[in-house]
Amino acid sequence: MNMVSAPIKDSLCIRCKGRLFCGLLRCPIIERLTHKVKIDYKLKKEFKSKAPSIFVGWHNYPKVYAGVLSSVSIENAHLQDNPSYWVANKFGISKIMSLRQSLINSRKKTIVKVNERFDEIIKEVALSSKPLSVDVSLKKKPVLKVHFTQHALPMGPSGEIEKINLDDNPRIRNPVKRVYYDTDFKAVEAMSYLYSKKIDVFNISKLLSAGALGIGKNRKLVPTRWAITATDDALSKAHLKSIRNFELIDKYMVFRGHYLGNYFTVLMMPQPWSFELFEVWNPGAVYSEVSTNVVTDFEGFQGRKNYASIAAEDIMQRASQSQSIYLRTKCRQAS
Repeated sequence: MNMVSAPIKDSLCIRCKGRLFCGLLRCPIIERLTHKVKIDYKLKKEFKSKAPSIFVGWHNYPKVYAGVLSSVSIENAHLQDNPSYWVANKFGISKIMSLRQSLINSRKKTIVKVNERFDEIIKEVALSSKPLSVDVSLKKKPVLKVHFTQHALPMGPSGEIEKINLDDNPRIRNPVKRVYYDTDFKAVEAMSYLYSKKIDVFNISKLLSAGALGIGKNRKLVPTRWAITATDDALSKAHLKSIRNFELIDKYMVFRGHYLGNYFTVLMMPQPWSFELFEVWNPGAVYSEVSTNVVTDFEGFQGRKNYASIAAEDIMQRASQSQSIYLRTKCRQAS
C-alpha cells in the first residue's frame, strides 16, 4: 500500500525554521532554496585565498565541524562577512548572495575543548581585523552547493581539510588583544567591554565562537548559532541594568524601517521597560507559503526566567537589543 505523508503546516515550519521538528531527514524548504542557487565558478582541491571568517557547527556537539571560510574572490573578501557594511550601503539580496556563495567552508571534525593547531587557526582568523591569507588543501573537490541555515549567513561549498596554513599574521585591534590575552576576563564582561569600544556585535559573536573569550580554562569553540544568541542576550541584559533606572520617555514614539523584504514597526510607550513582539509571516514568505501566521512573545520589567518561544527567540533578542541600545543612548526607558 502506498503511504502518503500529511502536508506540513506553515505554523510548524515557522516554529521549526529548519530544525527538522517535522521528523524529516532534510528540510524541504531549505533544500528548495539550495537548488535554486547556481554556482558559476570552478573549484580545485588545492587553492590559495583570503579568509574573512569562521563557522562552527552544532550537530553532534561537542564533536563538531569547524571551518575556515575562505573567499573565491580575493578582492571582495573584506565584504563577504560584514553585515553592518551591507546594511549601511543597502546591499540587496542578490548582492549578498553573490558574496556569500563565493565563500568556501574548509572544515574539519574537532572536539570543542581540544586545543590543536587547527583550533588556533580558527582563533587567528576570528581575531584578525582583516582577512588572512590561507593555503588550503582539501581531501576532495567540494560539491558546488550553497548552504542555508536559519541561524547563520549562507555559505558556499564545503570540503574536508587535508591541510591548511596561514600565510600571514592577524592584525588584532587593541581592545580585542586585551580580552584575548587576559585569561581572567569573564566572557560576559569581555563582550560588554568590546561593545563599549565600538567592536561590531557580529565580530564579538565570532570571537566567542572561536573560543577567544572568557576565563582561560573555560575557553572552547562555541557553535556559531549559539554564539550569536549568547552575544545578543548578554549585551541586552547588560544594557537593561542601566535602562531600568532611567526616567521614562515623555511621549509615544513610532519607528519604521525595511530591509531585504522585511518591514519593521516599533512603538515605544512612556511606561516602565517591557517588550512585546508581534511577528507576522505573510503567504509566500520562506516558512509561510500558503497562509498568514503570527508569532508573539514578551518580556516584562524584571526580565524572564525561561527562554523565548522557539519561533521568536532569535528575533526577540535582536529586537530587544536594538531597543535597549536606543534607550541607553537617550538615557530613557520605555515599553
